[in-house]
Amino acid sequence: MTISKKQEHMHVDVSVILINYNTLQETNQCIESIFNYTKGVSFEIIVVDNASPDRSGDKLSERWGKKITLIQNKENVGFGRANNIGVNHANGNYLFLLNTDTILLNDIITKLYNFYQNHLQYPVIGSILVDKDGNENTSYGTYPKVINTLLQNCSIFINNKHKVSVKDNQIREKTDCYLVDYVLGADMFMSKTVFINSQGFDPSFFLFFEESDLQYRLAQGKKNKMAIVKDTKLVHLVNTSMKKRPSAFIKTVNLQSQLIYFKKHTSKLGFLFFKYNLLIIEYLKGLFFHHYSQDEHKSFIDAIKEIK
Repeated sequence: MTISKKQEHMHVDVSVILINYNTLQETNQCIESIFNYTKGVSFEIIVVDNASPDRSGDKLSERWGKKITLIQNKENVGFGRANNIGVNHANGNYLFLLNTDTILLNDIITKLYNFYQNHLQYPVIGSILVDKDGNENTSYGTYPKVINTLLQNCSIFINNKHKVSVKDNQIREKTDCYLVDYVLGADMFMSKTVFINSQGFDPSFFLFFEESDLQYRLAQGKKNKMAIVKDTKLVHLVNTSMKKRPSAFIKTVNLQSQLIYFKKHTSKLGFLFFKYNLLIIEYLKGLFFHHYSQDEHKSFIDAIKEIK
């Protein structure tokens, strides 16, 4: 891992952390929007490059130089671990963990910073996410449940129906925010102290479910809620990096993350119930559906068996 830093021991209000993997265009666009709009707080931008094969880490360094802190990992360590690495080099009192496929529309960082100062009861806050046309996107999620997740896996494609948009949230609506189980990992704002005290993301998760796991732990058994701030909007282009990955790889990682999550947050019996039903589902998919090859279906079953 190599590090280029613009300044050691500097003090800033907010450390913005971006994880780059083959998303040069999107990362540049995101960084540019941060510099263009963030006026009300001091900030730094930390980019963790996950050993991008397209050398986008080097290209980011060439373009931005000392304006950003660039950390170049020697291997792809996944989303959660990369964020942990970024936080280890953060100088800010607050963290804004931001996806590279997001674009700021205004000084949202200052808005989130001010809201957080006055609402310390919410460990993590986020914004309303919209697509490039301004249509509302997925902003938060409800904690995954064994039966619901098994039913979702019965479809041909894995999806995360526990992730929902603010328009679905009416019961927990407050004057200035929506109370939610967890904020989507695309834009998580929190104090650095909260993150460190939680021990950060569990490195067992390479991708998927890491944000729900972190916030479940912060919620202390669902006692606390997170918040989506109403007076904020952020463009989220959605899964830009994953579109550059083979779908079989994405599905394998998703399956294993599901298993790790339920191993941590359900009983042993609940975990085994989930695991063996997931094996049955994938076996039946291999017999009756042909979206993946037989070798890929076998690899999915082997991946499920690995999590014990």
